[in-house]
Amino acid sequence: MTTTNTQPNHEPRAETTALIICPLPTGEARLDRPMLGLTVGDRLLLSLARAGITRVVFAGEGPRPTSDRATFDTVVNEPSAATPPVDPFLVVPADGVLHPCWLDSANPAPERLSVQWVDPSGWPAIAGDPSGWLSSRGAESTEPEHFAVRVIDKDSRRRGQRALLLSLRKSIDGFISRHLNRRISLQISRLLVRTGWRPNALTIVFTIVGIAAGVLVAVAESWWGYLLAGFLFQLQSILDGCDGEVARLTHRFSRTGQWLDTIGDDVTNYLFCLGLAVGQARALDLPWLYIAGGVTLLIQCITTGIMYRRLIQWGTGDLLAIPDTLTKGQVGGVMGKILAFLGVIRKRDFFVFVVSVVTAAQWPLVGFAMIAVGTYISFVGILINDIRIGKMEREGQSTSPK
Repeated sequence: MTTTNTQPNHEPRAETTALIICPLPTGEARLDRPMLGLTVGDRLLLSLARAGITRVVFAGEGPRPTSDRATFDTVVNEPSAATPPVDPFLVVPADGVLHPCWLDSANPAPERLSVQWVDPSGWPAIAGDPSGWLSSRGAESTEPEHFAVRVIDKDSRRRGQRALLLSLRKSIDGFISRHLNRRISLQISRLLVRTGWRPNALTIVFTIVGIAAGVLVAVAESWWGYLLAGFLFQLQSILDGCDGEVARLTHRFSRTGQWLDTIGDDVTNYLFCLGLAVGQARALDLPWLYIAGGVTLLIQCITTGIMYRRLIQWGTGDLLAIPDTLTKGQVGGVMGKILAFLGVIRKRDFFVFVVSVVTAAQWPLVGFAMIAVGTYISFVGILINDIRIGKMEREGQSTSPK
């Protein structure tokens, strides 16, 4: 059931109210209907809690949604027992599956939708006739960037699930991720949420897949060994999206998860690079490759140390929190096109795909050369970027993601 949290040892937060309209169920409507790892009711309450709602007021004659994990300062079961809000309040249906954008008062929904931010003066009318207000809004939106679907039957459940899955795509996804990785990972995540596996456990398993790729490419002695190593390296890149997708679908976010994902990616990349060098040094009897692999690993570790220092300073484990001072400006002409191209190929999804293909095509030495060159270029770029961030901080400019 929904828990309450009065937070006696903390300064009180500004109260933000959500009026949850609970209609009588019709047909196949059920708040406890499983939907991508959560029940409909649980998903709504967790979304409200994450959006900063501090007080929920239930209205209507239907069943109330429940959650073991969503916490609010105040929970009121009838509008008559609640003090009318003094600020705009959110009205949502108990059976609604909503995009987070509609839970932000700065982003009002179209009038036709069943989720609305309402002026305090509208409280008496809606609280007095919640079912009438809800019945006046029958439309829905299934666009991934701003969906709002009432789950009342199998068809609406299917539309809601599809909208949820498509909303997991990110605008920052690279070319390979957008056109290949994400298409596959979404379908895998759709199955994984049914298993009950936690995102952090999935991250560890997927990292093991990447480690296996690095070990295999180091000991491979036949064509199928390189083929399998390349496949596993690319597979880990695809699966790398699943833990985050499962976390977002099930509302299980954590700083530990961020760090596990970041470290897992780095371990996979660095071990595969070292495996390529060691494997080719042994297979081709080229001792200098041991040195090249070791030096490259050292540079990778130094680069990682520069970035991790910033992440620890800012209290996050997400590398995307580090601002890009090198290519953030709007540059036109030939240089702009060059920077745009570099922006594509420097993303992890792209270089992992290319190295995987090259390795599977029996050119592991070329794969090592590509990662090594990219490592030294990245080191220079990240070092310059870090120096610029330090200068900005000394000048009093804010660079922290907080």
